[in-house]
Amino acid sequence: MFSRVNLLAMVALMLGLAAIPFQVIAGIPAMVFGYFAIRQIHMDNQVQKGIVPAVLGMFLGAVGCAMTVLGFVFVSFGALWENSARVNCTNNLRFLGRATMAYHDLKGLFPKACQKQPNLLPESRLSWLTNLEYDSLGGKNPSSSRWAFQEENSWDDDLNRKAGGFRVGAFVCPASVGSAVASGIFWTNYVGQSGLGQDSALLPREHERAGFMGFERSLKREDITRGTSELLMMIETDCDLGHWIAAGRPTLRHLEKTTDCIGPGKAFGGMHSHGANTLMADGASRFVSEKISPVVFEAMFPLNAK
Repeated sequence: MFSRVNLLAMVALMLGLAAIPFQVIAGIPAMVFGYFAIRQIHMDNQVQKGIVPAVLGMFLGAVGCAMTVLGFVFVSFGALWENSARVNCTNNLRFLGRATMAYHDLKGLFPKACQKQPNLLPESRLSWLTNLEYDSLGGKNPSSSRWAFQEENSWDDDLNRKAGGFRVGAFVCPASVGSAVASGIFWTNYVGQSGLGQDSALLPREHERAGFMGFERSLKREDITRGTSELLMMIETDCDLGHWIAAGRPTLRHLEKTTDCIGPGKAFGGMHSHGANTLMADGASRFVSEKISPVVFEAMFPLNAK
């Protein structure tokens, strides 16, 4: 039959073992029972068999509590990092929105999906991101040699590769797990939207499936026939990343009629839990849930309201 000390010690041991899955709930009582068991042993002034399970119970209880604390810290820092990345991503989109609006104020129209290079196919041209003023993205000199693109050449020309061979923080979501792509040319997570369907970038502005950006069509504020707060301008993606200086899919996306388009491995989103950051045509950033109605999401793409 167990003595009082042995009973206390075995309770401490069992609670200590339970502390691994139950952590603090069992860990703190394990340390308390173990303490009283050891105290009773010393009061009895003799070595008893209960000393081993008592000490082991206290130790396992302490391990369980430490695991809880470390788990709480890990989860808290993870949540803080996710929130920070999401906020910084939102700021990046707002930054790009201001630069796009500044381009409109300067040129009288929004940037097209690619540079005007009539001798090249659209996918071989420089992207709309290369149209943005460098000083709009950090107060630096737009005539910097790093931005001195050869506009008569394709984006993968050696000189253009050299000009695009650096990372622009405003083009990359902090939560992206992507990396530099071929030949040291960095990627972007933010793409303009061309509308509905694979051919939407080639459609005229008046077409019902045309979106905010196209290869040849120009767009002014007065051309938008719907509320600018309802029209999608840009959206983030972690799928099929490509060179930020390249026109086409790396910097422009269309929407296929699908009910499964936001989330990891999908056409849009993939960096943040439960949805994706977007930028609307009024310059406001909006977080779109991955559970958004397909009908509502599709309605954000056409330039002209039905």
